[in-house]
Amino acid sequence: MMNLELLLWGSLNGGPQAWRDMALSHALKTLSDMVRSDGSTFHVVDYAAGGAILSRGTLQGYADASTWTRGQAWAIYGYTMLYRYTSDPRMLDAARKVTDFYLKRLGADPIPNWDFDAPSLHKDSSAAAAVAAALFELSGFVSGPDQQRYLQAATNMLDALASPQYLATGTSSQSVLLHGVGNLPAGHAIDVGLAYGDYYFLEAIARRRSIAVAPPPDAGVGDAGQADAGPADAGLPDAGDVSLADAGAPDAAVAPPGSDGGVSDAGSDAAPDAGAIAVPVAPPAPEPQARWRMRQRRRKPVSRFGLAAVHVLDPAEREPHDLTVSKRPSPPAIWWPRMCFLSRVVSLGAKCGGQRAESDPSRSRLGLIACVRDNIIRHLPE
Repeated sequence: MMNLELLLWGSLNGGPQAWRDMALSHALKTLSDMVRSDGSTFHVVDYAAGGAILSRGTLQGYADASTWTRGQAWAIYGYTMLYRYTSDPRMLDAARKVTDFYLKRLGADPIPNWDFDAPSLHKDSSAAAAVAAALFELSGFVSGPDQQRYLQAATNMLDALASPQYLATGTSSQSVLLHGVGNLPAGHAIDVGLAYGDYYFLEAIARRRSIAVAPPPDAGVGDAGQADAGPADAGLPDAGDVSLADAGAPDAAVAPPGSDGGVSDAGSDAAPDAGAIAVPVAPPAPEPQARWRMRQRRRKPVSRFGLAAVHVLDPAEREPHDLTVSKRPSPPAIWWPRMCFLSRVVSLGAKCGGQRAESDPSRSRLGLIACVRDNIIRHLPE
């Protein structure tokens, strides 16, 4: 499900209508075969060559009939994204159905157990991060009590993740978040930091901040008669309005490499702007003072999306100075959070390397990663 955005975005940006139809058909098939009547989900459905269902079960959950919480998170995130792309009321109904089951089973603790039906207790911070990111968006697609309920639930999850219990600051962990569960039945990645948990945690922060700073509807500003062509976007910035202060996160994002399967999805509600985007963060440093430079050359694979970025880091400053994107068509919105986040991590890594040069000539990989992690945590909002 998380990969369906590739089809949806492609269809909106020059690809055939058939891609959108394929994505919607897949989501509907998932809804009918993987979502139970109470809103819980199976992790895996096996089909025969002719399409008949052979079995339903799980690979990473506790049992075939149980509900693996990160799989449920992928369903919440996925159907929310499908609605943003398609405005199909069936997608919104599905998003609310799987969300209401999750919140009902969650209880008082905003961080879920790795499986809702498992007797063993292993909290999964990655599931909470993905659900929080999804609920900040879903709250913008509904009204009345449900809007506030989803928004409050997302806020509680994010606040819990940002607490000392789950932030890795001051530890030897290479991640931003602690206490994730990758695949407990296989004995893999238990009670560790997970890359996709960190990713959705940062996206949830960006979405929360964008909602907090969004002006109220019709706050004395006319819209020049232009109506939005689709559902509300929950106050999320458009793909062309990327800023470094927003951690580079647009309306939504796909799971990064390493994200596991299950019922999942992601999306973007508009084509990115094609114009130049300049995001100044601090006054440019004089060239002689620059210690380090990173350039994405146009011959790199990412150039097919028109991205050419330069970061210059002044040793006297603590932030990259600028991020400039060429006037060629912008990359899909799903690439923005990754590119901005990775470029920031690389620049922080270079800075950390410089800081460690005198005290630790080896500049070990562990030391650099720990320094990058601590810098990211230091820049999180209060």
